[in-house]
Amino acid sequence: MPAVGQWLFSSCSAEYYGKILAVGKDANGADVIDIRMSNPNNLVSTEDDAALTRIDLPTGVDVILRDVLWKSGGEDGSIVCDTPGSGCYRCTKLFWLRDTPADVHMRRPHAR
Repeated sequence: MPAVGQWLFSSCSAEYYGKILAVGKDANGADVIDIRMSNPNNLVSTEDDAALTRIDLPTGVDVILRDVLWKSGGEDGSIVCDTPGSGCYRCTKLFWLRDTPADVHMRRPHAR
């Protein structure tokens, strides 16, 4: 079950999609979460090299996704979210929950 303050860790790209700001139910009683995205450019598809129009979101812009539907991803503890994204399903929809971002883990000395 997602909790406020947890991070959505992408099952494919090994990056953090965003941080959970709220957990609740929508007007229809469905499970929803609010997410502050780590990289707003995950919302934009850049796969078509022939496109002349691009969208660039400036660094530091907080994009918050509200009322994102979610469900259990299975016995491995993952969750599946109805999140927008330009990457594959496992990069932008299938996540593991983490209590801290990866860079915090990397800076923390190993216990001996």
